[in-house]
Amino acid sequence: LRGLLSALVDPRLAPALAAIHGAPGEDWTVATLAERAHQSRAAFAQRFNEVLGEPPMRYLARWRMTEALRLLRDPRLSVAAVSGQLGFETEAAFRRGFKRIHGYGPGQARRNARANKA
Repeated sequence: LRGLLSALVDPRLAPALAAIHGAPGEDWTVATLAERAHQSRAAFAQRFNEVLGEPPMRYLARWRMTEALRLLRDPRLSVAAVSGQLGFETEAAFRRGFKRIHGYGPGQARRNARANKA
């Protein structure tokens, strides 16, 4: 089986996914995630890619940007605050990553959230 639901119940992947989802701002590496899953780095990366169809670090980047969308809906949080919560060293790096994943910047995400509330 493939996909997120399969991965969430896979004992070889579930601990790493729980770590990613629970603390997306941590400085995760393939090695630290493999450690959480009690596997070698190579075995973990291969299994992750087989089940989820993408490498662990790409999944992490996408999950961080999914979380960014959620956090940016809160007008009390600045873009810099969201960036820091999600583990980015600079706001500029966050903005670039956000645009790469979503196709538009965090400012546009904020405007979209405000428009949807109105």
